[in-house]
Amino acid sequence: MEYILSEILRRRKNLVTKIIAFAFLSIIVLNVLITLTNNLNVHRNAVSILLVLITVILMYFIFRRMIFVYAYNLGENFINFTRHNRGYSKSILTVNFKNILLIDKYENIYTNCNVQKTYYFIYNFNYTDCYFCEFETNNKIYRFVFKPSERLIRILERKIGNKNYEH
Repeated sequence: MEYILSEILRRRKNLVTKIIAFAFLSIIVLNVLITLTNNLNVHRNAVSILLVLITVILMYFIFRRMIFVYAYNLGENFINFTRHNRGYSKSILTVNFKNILLIDKYENIYTNCNVQKTYYFIYNFNYTDCYFCEFETNNKIYRFVFKPSERLIRILERKIGNKNYEH
């Protein structure tokens, strides 16, 4: 696919601090758990090894989740959301412009019982400068929430037309 515009939503700078703090906290919890297993008479070593394995697996999945970034890719007649994690890239959602019903600032979001699912392409629950979009696929309504730049919003406005865009 060829894209007109591609943006990567970066995380805040304190990510390394969070990773280091989480690693130290995990080591302390693991140490306490292994110390508690020393009181066991049977299978003490097996339980300690199992705790280490479980901790390593959990840390792997949590770090993997902390490191990824979202990319907003704008094509000629679609918008694509991908998730990048080091050398790995996965397309999560592609929406054709003709299927978009509404795009507006997140502060203007309203409750719609017909929405099947809402996709969030942001990192936390800080919705300032975020937009939501409703689109229809297979006679079902979906939403996505994203944090585009002003340039991306202007291009989207031109692509989908002013009748669908509410600024």
